[in-house]
Parts: sequence; structure tokens; C-alpha cells
Amino acid sequence: MAGLGRWGVLGRQLWRKIGPDRRLRRQIQATYVLSPSSLFQLQLGFNRQEARISPYSYSAVWFGGGYAQDLPFGFTAGFQPSYFITRYDPTLAAFGKTRSDDTVMLAFTLVNRRFDCHGFTARFSYVFSAQYTNIPLDSFTRNQFQIGLTSWL
Repeated sequence: MAGLGRWGVLGRQLWRKIGPDRRLRRQIQATYVLSPSSLFQLQLGFNRQEARISPYSYSAVWFGGGYAQDLPFGFTAGFQPSYFITRYDPTLAAFGKTRSDDTVMLAFTLVNRRFDCHGFTARFSYVFSAQYTNIPLDSFTRNQFQIGLTSWL
């Protein structure tokens, strides 16, 4: 990450070939440190998948943000909204149209840095997702509760 005072900028590109499918992902992230205990992030990305089965080929753009705040007793809380725009390539014969998805995600995360086990700490998250699509079969709303480990290295 390039440091620019209180700003940091990170760019990534990933190109993978999995069997006959190819995936490209590009991302840029800007972080602004508001104080020693809080930060704000902006993210923008592009995904492209070229699949052997053409209905699974798509292009997507996504953008989001994030805010994290250190709290008393070693806790850190975070909020990350994001929005995805996905457009598939071919017309689906069964529906007579090309699939088009818009997805909203809202993530809330809580970590306690005082509970450290060999550089890892517990992470608790709630993620709300809502996908709206012109193919009603693929629309959904999801509420996820996640418990996992994270590293601060």
C-alpha cells in the first residue's frame, strides 16, 4: 500500500485460469486514517469471467466503503456497505433475456484484539445481502451470521 500521509492506496489484479474458465479481477482501495483509532475506506473493482458454458460468463463492477472504529476493552467495530452490478453475456433461451443482477451488501463486524491466539483473533460478523435480477428465479435476500478467525498482521 502506498502511503500518502493519512491516505493509503492499494491496487490489485488477479488473473486465474480454472479449467476452461478464465477470471480477471481488478481492485483499487483508498484508505484514510481519521484518527489513531478510526479509518475510512473506499473501494472500486471490476470482475470478468469467461466460462466454457456461456450463460456463466459475465462482467461486474462493484464499489463500496468501510468505516472501522476502535472501542474500549480491545473491541473494534466495522461497517462495510457495497453495491455490485453484474451483467451476463448471452441471452438465456429459457427466459428470452440476458440476465442482469444488482446486489446490495451491508456488513457489520466486531473483533476483540485482546483475545489473541498465535496472531489470530475471533471475528463476528452479520452480513445482509439482497440481489435483484431480471430473472426472478435468481433474486434473493440473505442474512448471514459469521464466526471466524482473522489476523492483524
